[in-house]
Amino acid sequence: MMSSFLLFSTLLLCGIALGCFFSVLAIRFVPYGILKSMGLIITFPCTMIALFIFVFMRSDFGILSNPILQGILNSPLVVLPCVARYLSLPTGAARSAIGLGATPILRFQKLWLPLLAVPLLLSVVLTAFILILYRAFW
Repeated sequence: MMSSFLLFSTLLLCGIALGCFFSVLAIRFVPYGILKSMGLIITFPCTMIALFIFVFMRSDFGILSNPILQGILNSPLVVLPCVARYLSLPTGAARSAIGLGATPILRFQKLWLPLLAVPLLLSVVLTAFILILYRAFW
């Protein structure tokens, strides 16, 4: 039982990491106005599809592909708090910290960590909730 949970959680977390990678690429290349709208439009349907993926998919794809696909579909929900906080950041904050001579460690401690601490904690809690919910019911 425990090895099954370990395999499931590892695959789900790999899927979430893969989805987060795609989200970071989207943040890099998609304009911010479109990104906000697209993130809000995509988050709820992807989460609902991931919740009921066993109804839609048959076992043709294999049992190991479902947790990865669930992780990819749930990644917008996990990334949304951090992206919302990042997009609400004033445009010149990082550039002004660099201009004032802040080292990368100091920028992380004084700028990024206070701004992203609560959204990162919320993302970790959402990931744990998703992992427990999926494994408990399926």
